[in-house]
Amino acid sequence: MPESERVYLNGRLLRRGDGADYTVDYERGHVAFTPEIPIGVESRVIVEYQVIDAGMRSRLMGIESRVSLAEGVSVGTTLIRESDRPALSPGITSVHRQLGVVYATYTPWSNARISGEFALSDRDMGSGRGFRMDGAWKARNFEVTGRFRQVGANFEAFERLDRGQAAGRWGWQADTARTAQREGEMAVRWDLGKAFFVTGEYGRHLGAVRTDRKSVGIHSPVGMYRYESLGRGSGGTRRHEGQVEVSVGGIVPGFRFSLENGVGDGVGSSSLFYATRPRVLPQGIDKQELVWHMGVGERRNWSWVSELKYRKFRQRETVWQDSLRGWLHTHRAQMTNWRGWIFSGSYTHGKIHIGREHQQMTHLGRVRLGHNRPGSSHQITYRVSSTRVSQPIFVEVASGLGEYIWEDANGDGLRDVEEFVPDVDGNYVRVYDYGQFAPARDGALGMRVEIDFRRLIGDEHILSVVALDASLRAERQIAVGTRHAAPWDLFGFDADAGILGARRDGLVRLYLFRYHRRGSLRLTARVRDQVNRALYGGAAEVFVQGGVLGKLRPVNRLELETEFDLGHRAREGAGAFAYRIDGANGALRCAFRSAHKWYLRLGVLSGRDWERIRALRVWHAGVQPEVIYALPGRGRLRGRLDWTRVWATDTAPLFLGLARGNRQGQNWAWRLGMDYRFGKYVSARVMYDGRVRPARQTIHLGRVEMRAVF
Repeated sequence: MPESERVYLNGRLLRRGDGADYTVDYERGHVAFTPEIPIGVESRVIVEYQVIDAGMRSRLMGIESRVSLAEGVSVGTTLIRESDRPALSPGITSVHRQLGVVYATYTPWSNARISGEFALSDRDMGSGRGFRMDGAWKARNFEVTGRFRQVGANFEAFERLDRGQAAGRWGWQADTARTAQREGEMAVRWDLGKAFFVTGEYGRHLGAVRTDRKSVGIHSPVGMYRYESLGRGSGGTRRHEGQVEVSVGGIVPGFRFSLENGVGDGVGSSSLFYATRPRVLPQGIDKQELVWHMGVGERRNWSWVSELKYRKFRQRETVWQDSLRGWLHTHRAQMTNWRGWIFSGSYTHGKIHIGREHQQMTHLGRVRLGHNRPGSSHQITYRVSSTRVSQPIFVEVASGLGEYIWEDANGDGLRDVEEFVPDVDGNYVRVYDYGQFAPARDGALGMRVEIDFRRLIGDEHILSVVALDASLRAERQIAVGTRHAAPWDLFGFDADAGILGARRDGLVRLYLFRYHRRGSLRLTARVRDQVNRALYGGAAEVFVQGGVLGKLRPVNRLELETEFDLGHRAREGAGAFAYRIDGANGALRCAFRSAHKWYLRLGVLSGRDWERIRALRVWHAGVQPEVIYALPGRGRLRGRLDWTRVWATDTAPLFLGLARGNRQGQNWAWRLGMDYRFGKYVSARVMYDGRVRPARQTIHLGRVEMRAVF
């Protein structure tokens, strides 16, 4: 569903928007990060989104409670029920499942705690049970913790996220078969002094494969060391990691290492194979990582850090042989709060040897420069890196059965991507193999300027009514050997040969009387160009838009708003995905806030789209009333209705974002909601959304949430 996504970068939730962290192209399912959000090999990106099955009706209900019975004793329950029923497809089987949990916590002393949990799950495939108990006891300088967990073969909880951290404790490859599982762990910690302690852990996991886990560690003010052993089936995995760091004046040198070895069944549980299991695992795996680093100026307004990293991976078939090794050195400089200036820069260079012959070179440079003062803000970011992008593969077929022919334009005998041209009597077909990537260079530029002349030069000057916000974001992927990734190159847009992908987005907003109490005016101009060789035949796209937004407050409780914009968007080519669309949209809104807690808003919208390639004209008009009733100190009630009518010169289904995504005929959408606080500890939220499109099934989405704190 559009606007239902949640994007995480290394566990941090990002914000969607032009001036935020990322934007989404829902038509092609493409997430574009802004240049200020660097994405590297070490980045972990997670995207969650909602999917509606047109043939099912889903319901999810849950209740949770917790109460304290006495000092140190508390119990709670959780009940969850979910059902999927067929709406229009009688051949689809209904699915029901539910989960009930009872849990309790007992704290007999301030340094001791015992907690337990018992759960029952029920689904069409059968019912299952789960049990968990853990406890902790802490003396003056000694602490003991324990944990036991047991689940049945048919037990199913409601977790739908990757539990990678939990799987990593017992080997990264979790049990794929639904079997009964049993886990037990015990850990101790002994404090020997300030920031100096020793730890030890032992655990056992019984499932499809038995795993025994042992770990010892020592921590000191200048470093740490930890050893872990995983015995899994007929093999095992061993890990060593440590770190040493000292401070000599303003210089902080340090060293850290990570060693891992896996043999037999332990190879599949190593960190090298946690993402996917290859068809054939080697007999053994060995990983080494050594890092030397040095920092200067830590905890000051300037700092410098240099780091040298060495990695080596070895696989064993019959004898040990080098499979991959590489060096990586990084230098980072940062300056903050020096007369309003902010600067940061980094450069990373790496060399990877694969086997004894092939090697790769990687580069990554980042620069950020900014200046802030009252009424003015400037920021510039630039990133350049060597990367690898997916390339189309051309497969030869019989003459006349293909769509492309190969013409050796440069006479080198190599089948370059640019030398394949469409032909009705072709003998090549175009496919994509995302397991093969071509080396490329990636450059990204971000610029933003914000000026508020009122705060900059005062209220007396004629320019005090003007405020400006301008930004430019550009990114380009080019083939190796093409030199068009410098900052000055990214100001323009290029889709010629050698450009594997490019995007440029420029936005300028001019405000008049931006913070005036009676009225304001905003002028907007935007241009966006993009091309992706892997989509729509590599055709370039362009989007140009200009708009004006005016607000007027004739009286204190009344606000009038008018908006009008003109736009042009096009995609080159002559296929099914080519288009040239000219659009015009206008809106008039009126908002009134009464003295009796009512907030009323009414919007009238209209627009026209003209798709020139297909000679298709589309008109749309709509009304959007909205009512909000405030409950002082309690919450609010709100309701909104969207009605849109669409006319077109052709009965073909509308696509390409025509008529703001609506279909021919009458389109309805509505939302009802309530936020209410019953008391100091109890609150509730109710949301209901509906949508009706011509020749489409009606969609209903409902959500009820109640919270109570005891």
